Amino acid sequence: MIKSIIVLCLFLAVSSARDIVHTKCDSTSGTIESFDMDPCDSDICILRPNTDVVFTGQIIPTISAEKPTLSIQVKMGYSYIEYPGLSQDACEYFECPLKANVANHFKVEMETFGWFPPMVTDMRFHVYESADGEELACAQSKIEIAPY
Repeated sequence: MIKSIIVLCLFLAVSSARDIVHTKCDSTSGTIESFDMDPCDSDICILRPNTDVVFTGQIIPTISAEKPTLSIQVKMGYSYIEYPGLSQDACEYFECPLKANVANHFKVEMETFGWFPPMVTDMRFHVYESADGEELACAQSKIEIAPY
Protein backbone atom coordinates (compact mmCIF):
# COMPACT_ATOMS: atom_id res chain seq x y z
CA MET A 1 0.00 0.00 0.00
CA ILE A 2 2.77 2.46 0.94
CA LYS A 3 4.63 1.64 -2.28
CA SER A 4 1.51 2.41 -4.32
CA ILE A 5 1.11 5.79 -2.64
CA ILE A 6 4.78 6.66 -3.21
CA VAL A 7 4.58 5.68 -6.89
CA LEU A 8 1.38 7.74 -7.31
CA CYS A 9 3.00 10.79 -5.67
CA LEU A 10 6.08 10.48 -7.89
CA PHE A 11 3.88 10.16 -10.99
CA LEU A 12 1.90 13.28 -10.07
CA ALA A 13 5.08 15.25 -9.37
CA VAL A 14 6.64 14.28 -12.70
CA SER A 15 3.47 14.80 -14.73
CA SER A 16 2.76 18.31 -13.44
CA ALA A 17 6.01 19.88 -14.72
CA ARG A 18 7.17 19.63 -18.28
CA ASP A 19 10.14 20.63 -20.35
CA ILE A 20 8.60 23.24 -22.60
CA VAL A 21 9.01 22.74 -26.32
CA HIS A 22 10.95 25.84 -27.29
CA THR A 23 12.99 27.30 -30.11
CA LYS A 24 16.07 29.46 -29.89
CA CYS A 25 15.63 33.07 -30.98
CA ASP A 26 17.75 34.05 -34.00
CA SER A 27 19.36 37.03 -32.31
CA THR A 28 21.29 35.23 -29.57
CA SER A 29 24.57 33.32 -29.39
CA GLY A 30 23.89 31.57 -26.06
CA THR A 31 21.42 28.75 -25.51
CA ILE A 32 18.65 27.82 -23.14
CA GLU A 33 19.38 24.15 -22.47
CA SER A 34 16.22 23.34 -20.54
CA PHE A 35 13.07 25.30 -19.88
CA ASP A 36 10.46 23.74 -17.58
CA MET A 37 7.08 25.07 -16.51
CA ASP A 38 5.08 23.89 -13.53
CA PRO A 39 2.17 23.28 -13.78
CA CYS A 40 2.21 22.03 -17.37
CA ASP A 41 0.73 18.76 -18.61
CA SER A 42 0.64 19.21 -22.40
CA ASP A 43 2.93 20.14 -25.29
CA ILE A 44 1.45 23.65 -25.28
CA CYS A 45 1.39 24.72 -21.64
CA ILE A 46 -1.84 26.28 -20.43
CA LEU A 47 -1.64 29.42 -18.28
CA ARG A 48 -4.75 29.55 -16.11
CA PRO A 49 -5.77 32.86 -14.54
CA ASN A 50 -4.62 33.62 -10.98
CA THR A 51 -2.35 30.57 -10.78
CA ASP A 52 1.19 30.34 -9.41
CA VAL A 53 3.58 29.24 -12.16
CA VAL A 54 7.26 28.30 -11.81
CA PHE A 55 9.75 28.33 -14.69
CA THR A 56 13.06 26.54 -14.13
CA GLY A 57 15.93 25.65 -16.41
CA GLN A 58 19.42 26.60 -17.41
CA ILE A 59 21.12 28.87 -19.91
CA ILE A 60 24.62 28.67 -21.33
CA PRO A 61 25.74 32.16 -22.35
CA THR A 62 28.86 32.73 -24.42
CA ILE A 63 29.92 35.69 -22.23
CA SER A 64 29.79 36.38 -18.49
CA ALA A 65 27.43 38.95 -16.97
CA GLU A 66 27.70 40.80 -13.65
CA LYS A 67 24.26 42.50 -13.79
CA PRO A 68 22.09 40.54 -16.23
CA THR A 69 18.48 41.48 -16.96
CA LEU A 70 15.47 39.31 -17.70
CA SER A 71 12.51 39.95 -19.98
CA ILE A 72 9.51 37.64 -20.30
CA GLN A 73 7.13 38.73 -23.05
CA VAL A 74 3.77 37.54 -24.37
CA LYS A 75 2.65 38.15 -27.95
CA MET A 76 -0.56 40.17 -28.15
CA GLY A 77 -1.68 40.59 -31.75
CA TYR A 78 1.41 41.61 -33.73
CA SER A 79 3.44 42.91 -30.77
CA TYR A 80 5.17 41.46 -27.74
CA ILE A 81 4.39 43.01 -24.34
CA GLU A 82 6.43 42.68 -21.17
CA TYR A 83 4.78 40.32 -18.69
CA PRO A 84 3.80 42.62 -15.80
CA GLY A 85 4.94 42.21 -12.22
CA LEU A 86 8.33 40.59 -12.83
CA SER A 87 11.63 42.14 -11.86
CA GLN A 88 14.05 42.71 -14.72
CA ASP A 89 16.96 42.07 -12.32
CA ALA A 90 17.94 38.56 -13.45
CA CYS A 91 19.97 38.09 -10.25
CA GLU A 92 16.64 37.53 -8.48
CA TYR A 93 16.22 34.37 -10.58
CA PHE A 94 19.85 33.28 -11.23
CA GLU A 95 22.95 33.01 -9.09
CA CYS A 96 25.02 35.99 -10.23
CA PRO A 97 27.36 36.70 -11.84
CA LEU A 98 26.40 34.54 -14.82
CA LYS A 99 29.35 32.51 -16.07
CA ALA A 100 30.26 32.05 -19.73
CA ASN A 101 30.11 28.61 -21.37
CA VAL A 102 28.66 26.81 -18.33
CA ALA A 103 25.12 26.03 -17.22
CA ASN A 104 23.54 28.83 -15.16
CA HIS A 105 20.35 27.65 -13.45
CA PHE A 106 17.27 29.85 -13.03
CA LYS A 107 13.95 29.79 -11.21
CA VAL A 108 11.21 32.31 -11.96
CA GLU A 109 8.04 32.27 -9.86
CA MET A 110 5.05 34.32 -11.00
CA GLU A 111 1.30 34.58 -10.76
CA THR A 112 -0.76 34.56 -13.92
CA PHE A 113 -3.30 37.31 -14.47
CA GLY A 114 -6.97 37.09 -15.39
CA TRP A 115 -7.02 40.05 -17.76
CA PHE A 116 -5.25 38.40 -20.71
CA PRO A 117 -7.79 37.27 -23.32
CA PRO A 118 -8.00 33.52 -23.98
CA MET A 119 -5.75 32.56 -26.91
CA VAL A 120 -2.87 30.44 -28.15
CA THR A 121 0.15 32.71 -28.51
CA ASP A 122 3.92 32.93 -28.17
CA MET A 123 5.96 33.66 -25.06
CA ARG A 124 9.61 34.79 -25.13
CA PHE A 125 12.21 34.47 -22.38
CA HIS A 126 15.19 36.84 -22.88
CA VAL A 127 18.34 37.21 -20.76
CA TYR A 128 20.61 40.20 -21.44
CA GLU A 129 24.14 41.03 -20.26
CA SER A 130 22.83 44.26 -18.70
CA ALA A 131 20.01 46.78 -19.17
CA ASP A 132 21.44 47.92 -22.52
CA GLY A 133 23.70 44.93 -23.12
CA GLU A 134 23.98 42.03 -25.49
CA GLU A 135 21.33 39.31 -25.50
CA LEU A 136 22.81 36.24 -23.78
CA ALA A 137 20.03 33.74 -24.42
CA CYS A 138 16.48 33.69 -25.74
CA ALA A 139 13.81 31.04 -26.16
CA GLN A 140 10.34 31.19 -27.62
CA SER A 141 7.45 28.82 -26.94
CA LYS A 142 3.75 28.44 -27.71
CA ILE A 143 1.42 28.83 -24.72
CA GLU A 144 -2.32 28.80 -24.26
CA ILE A 145 -3.99 31.41 -22.09
CA ALA A 146 -7.12 29.87 -20.59
CA PRO A 147 -10.36 31.83 -20.10
CA TYR A 148 -11.00 33.45 -16.74
